[in-house]
Amino acid sequence: MNKETKYLKLMEAHNNNLKISNYNLDEKFKYFENDKLSESKTLLYEIQNKPEIFKKYKRGSIVKVRFGVNPGSEFRTAIKDATEASYDAPTTYAGETIYCCDVINTVNGVQYITVSDAAKVIVQATYASAPVIDIFEA
Repeated sequence: MNKETKYLKLMEAHNNNLKISNYNLDEKFKYFENDKLSESKTLLYEIQNKPEIFKKYKRGSIVKVRFGVNPGSEFRTAIKDATEASYDAPTTYAGETIYCCDVINTVNGVQYITVSDAAKVIVQATYASAPVIDIFEA
């Protein structure tokens, strides 16, 4: 691809991202700008800082891992107070919920975020409770 075509494609992508950002959309796009910035910084960092050797860790070491860019990860909503290494999904009501995990690593003051693959949790009804009818007087 020649230089002019690359430039035109990048400008179109940039303009599309600006249009998306200017719509001020709901929760679905809450992290859009941060994710686009993180994505560009991550790709640039990977190009400029290819390691010659990889660090070895002792067995059982806990490390934060950056797996690279995960397109589409800007479309998510955080689960309040879900900040531990594990999360027990609520099973009170029947239904399906899709979860993913953000892994955040800070290098030289720059935050890099990656998102795990999605996991679907299906809670099936085990019984039907009697209906409760509330009567409100007008």
